[in-house]
Amino acid sequence: MSRVSLAMILLSALVMGGLLVGCQAKGTDDGTAVPLADRTVIAFAYPQYLTFFTEANYQRLADAFNGENPDLRVELRQISTEELMASGYDYLSLVFDEELGVDAFLSRDFWSLIEDDRVLDLQPLIVADPAFDLDDFYPLALNALRRGGRLQGLPSEIDLVVFFYNNDLFDKADLPYPAVGWTRDDFVETAVALRKELLERYMAFNGQVSEAVPFIYAHGGAIRRGKDYALTDPRTVEAVRWYAELALAHDVMLLPEELEFYEPEPRGGGSVSIVSKAVGEGEVPEVERRWGTIEARAEIAAQEGDVALWSDLLTHRQGTGGWNWDFDWGIVLWPRDQGEVIFSYTFAYFVSARTPHPEAVLRWIDFLTRQPPQLQGVPARRSVAESVQVRRNFSDQIGRQAYDACLVAIEGATPVDYGLYVIAERYLGQAMLDILEGGDDVEAALARAQAALEARP
Repeated sequence: MSRVSLAMILLSALVMGGLLVGCQAKGTDDGTAVPLADRTVIAFAYPQYLTFFTEANYQRLADAFNGENPDLRVELRQISTEELMASGYDYLSLVFDEELGVDAFLSRDFWSLIEDDRVLDLQPLIVADPAFDLDDFYPLALNALRRGGRLQGLPSEIDLVVFFYNNDLFDKADLPYPAVGWTRDDFVETAVALRKELLERYMAFNGQVSEAVPFIYAHGGAIRRGKDYALTDPRTVEAVRWYAELALAHDVMLLPEELEFYEPEPRGGGSVSIVSKAVGEGEVPEVERRWGTIEARAEIAAQEGDVALWSDLLTHRQGTGGWNWDFDWGIVLWPRDQGEVIFSYTFAYFVSARTPHPEAVLRWIDFLTRQPPQLQGVPARRSVAESVQVRRNFSDQIGRQAYDACLVAIEGATPVDYGLYVIAERYLGQAMLDILEGGDDVEAALARAQAALEARP
C-alpha cells in the first residue's frame, strides 16, 4: 500500500489535467473596476508533489474566485518538490515561513497540525456565519479535523484505501472480477485461483506489512484502542496468523526476501535503486527501511502490470510517478470480515493563525470545497459528491457501483486512523519479519512487538 513517504514523493508527478471553471469579470456590482492594489491578497500554498493538479488548474480556480469576489485576490504559492527536498521534506516549515506570507494551505499530513496553535481554529468563524453549512460535510472528514471543540481546517476530499484489480490478468486466468460486498473468504478463494492459473512471473497479491492492518481491523482486532496497544488481542493474533498464511500456506503473497529480487525497468522513469535510496535516508530504523524498500518494489510491480490484486489509495488510480497503466483495471472496497472498515486520508485546507484576513480566507477555502474534486478523491461535501457531474465522472473512471459503494462506506463503515500505518511498519513490521522469515510463533512475535510499543518513551 502506498504510504506518504520520501519514496512516494520521488515517484509522484503532476499527471492530472484540470477542471475548467468559468471566470466572471472583475469589478463591483455597479460595474466599477476595483484596482488590484486595493484588493485584499490571499496567499495560498500547495505542494507540487501532492496535488496531481497543475498550477494552471489552480490558477483557473483562483481566477474564478477573484471574479466572484472583486474585493479579494488569491495569489498562488506552489511549493515545488525541489524546495521540499531542500527543506528536508518539512512542508510545514515552508508554509509557516514569514517571508512566504501564506494565509492558507493544502495538506493531508496534518496529524501534527490538529493541536498546533499556528493553525487558526475555524469554529468561531463558522458559528458567526449563519449561512455556512457544516452539515454538508461528511462526518468522517470533519471529525478528522476536530479536537476539543476546535475545527482546525476544512476538509476538501477523502482519499480511500481500496483494492485495485488488473482486469487483464483476471481475464488470463478466466476468473470473474471481485464484486461489491466481497468477503475475506472471497478474497482468499480468488487469490488462490489466480495463483493456480497465472504464470509464475505474475503475482496474485503483492501485499506486505501495510496491507495486514485493514485485515486486522476488519476481523475485530486492532493495533491500538484508545491509548492502549492491542497486538496481543486474540482477534489481532487470529488476523495476523491468517495473513501470514497467505504467504506460508496459500502461496498467494511473496515472502519479503522473494520480493527483494524483483528488478523491473519502470517505464515511467526512476528506478528501484532510487526508491531504495530515498527510503533509506535519514534516521530510519532498519525494519522500516527494509519494509519501505520492499513495499516500493511491490508498488512498482503493480504499476508494471505484474500484479492481479493490490491495495492503494483511490487517488493513485491510473498510475503514479509518470506511469500510465497499459492494462484495464477496476476497484473494489476492502473485503468484509467481522465488520466493514474504512481507512481514509482527508485532504484539507488550513488557515494560518497569523493571517490578518481570516474571514476572507475562509471564503476562499469554502469556495474550494464546493468545486469538483481537484485531487481525484471523493469530495468531502455531500452536495458535491452526489452531484450529477461528479457522479458521472467517477462512474466513467471507476464504475457506478464502485463509486456508490465508496459513498456508502464513507457514511457507514467504521473509520480507522490511517496514521496507524506508521506504527505498523516499525513494530508490526518486525513481528511480520519474525513470522515470515524466522518461523516464529505468531502470538510470541506479537507479544514482543507489544512490549516494544509499551516501552516507547
